Amino acid sequence: MEPLLLLKAAMLGVVEGLTEFLPISSTGHLIWASALLSTDPVKSPVFDIAIQTGAVLAILWNYRRRCCEVLVGFASSRRHRMFVATVVLAFLPAAVVGAVAGAFIKAALFKPVPVALALIAKLKNLNRAASPRLKRTSLPVLIEWRCRYLLKRA
Repeated sequence: MEPLLLLKAAMLGVVEGLTEFLPISSTGHLIWASALLSTDPVKSPVFDIAIQTGAVLAILWNYRRRCCEVLVGFASSRRHRMFVATVVLAFLPAAVVGAVAGAFIKAALFKPVPVALALIAKLKNLNRAASPRLKRTSLPVLIEWRCRYLLKRA
């Protein structure tokens, strides 16, 4: 495997690792990073799936005690059954929308420009809600600058 490809894979792995446990879109950041690194669009989805599978496995490993507790106690504990029912209920709307409009969503939104626009809109909303002490050199402003750079590049 060529060294540049390994470097790009490592960089995308770092992006995924840093953003997976934060309340931000790790998929969106992978889309950006892939665009910035000019990765092969044919190979990129396979890599994105592989790297996100690793992230899901990491989350399962992190919550392994809770998952085992729920699996073992499912038959005997109402609390565990309610937990599973709540997770399934929370998952259903996303599953239905994904099944119905998944192809459209992927074609229209899984590109750097829509991801950047969504983040700019989110940051504008955060800036309005932030305290007056928030300075213009804050992290949201820097991220917005990066989004604008991506939009100009696209």
